Amino acid sequence: MILNEQHYLWLCELTGTGLLTSQHSGSVMEIVRGLQPSLAGRGQGDLAEAMLKSAHLADWELLGRGGERGSEWFLFADQTHRQGAIAVSEPRASEDYDTYSFPLDEAILKLREMLVPGGKHVFTGLGPGGWHAALLAEALGAEAVVFGAPTMEELPGKAVNFVGEDDPVGDHTRKVVFVKQAEDLGEADEAFLYRKLVFEESGKAVVSAQSEFSRFVSWFYNTAGTVEPEVWKIFFPGSEEEEAVILADLGVYSVFMKVGELNKEKLLHAIDAAVRYAAGQLETGRDQLAAELDKLPDENYETLVSEKAEKYAMKATDFVMRIFESVQTVLMGVALFTLEQETFDMNTPIDSFRTQIYDLLDQELERVKACLDQAIARRLEASFQVPDFGFEW
Repeated sequence: MILNEQHYLWLCELTGTGLLTSQHSGSVMEIVRGLQPSLAGRGQGDLAEAMLKSAHLADWELLGRGGERGSEWFLFADQTHRQGAIAVSEPRASEDYDTYSFPLDEAILKLREMLVPGGKHVFTGLGPGGWHAALLAEALGAEAVVFGAPTMEELPGKAVNFVGEDDPVGDHTRKVVFVKQAEDLGEADEAFLYRKLVFEESGKAVVSAQSEFSRFVSWFYNTAGTVEPEVWKIFFPGSEEEEAVILADLGVYSVFMKVGELNKEKLLHAIDAAVRYAAGQLETGRDQLAAELDKLPDENYETLVSEKAEKYAMKATDFVMRIFESVQTVLMGVALFTLEQETFDMNTPIDSFRTQIYDLLDQELERVKACLDQAIARRLEASFQVPDFGFEW
């Protein structure tokens, strides 16, 4: 029988357990039956039961495997060997680990020897393993059905990437299919896609639309950066020891750890304080600019003033953007991690910050113009000043 998405996912989940490394060939049903106690011990007894009840897998077998540990593939096929599924395991993370690279040459040579010419062979994999499955499929002119593969780049080849409707994704979603998620799942269930995603009785995925939660989380993770230390202290004042040990990155995870300390009143106060801090730093910078302009030589004065002003503008813009992105990261984090709290309205703090930062930029532009006008006026005044004179008697 031809397999559908759920059956490919089962094979991926089975491959991901690492239990197949001791298996070289044999009936899928016999292998699963033999591994059933081990799967049950891992909390995946339901996976074994589902596979053993599947009529689609009844005549499928494991034909062989290849690859190195951490980047292995397993070839499954029906009795005719003309229908095949190649499941690629998730690579183990290491210092040399790269989601988007995979040792293709050896795998391609071995698979070409094993695959029946003219047959229909589908590559499949979970997460980074799905990306590697797509690479192999592209190299061999085959299709790939993958699950939860990275989407920070366009998935290669003829691949379809099935993800949960609430799962965050990257910018490249042309080959992504969002799947309805099961309700009332426990935390342990969330770790397994075969429990999380909803399928029809035939094994086809129940297609859904990307949820607003997924859109927001995707936007947040694609946009959020790290928070400037001074801004962090404004929102989350605490001991330096705690900041150094627990919150070293001052990024998304750090916001998650500290978001419980904030309420709407504290947020609005911190936003005002952050804008005042930015205004104070800009004022200090303008004072330094004025002092530097007064020290410029008369020769090429206008050119030097222009260069100084441009340099200051670039520095000030970079500073304001760092403050803006820092506060934005905190506010987006708070909005994300308090989505279920209906009383926590984030629109007011976000609108307040946006208005204040725009006003600050408009005011700074006028103040810099005034600073330049005053410096030029002082230079002209000094140039046209009448010298003191007197008579000697």
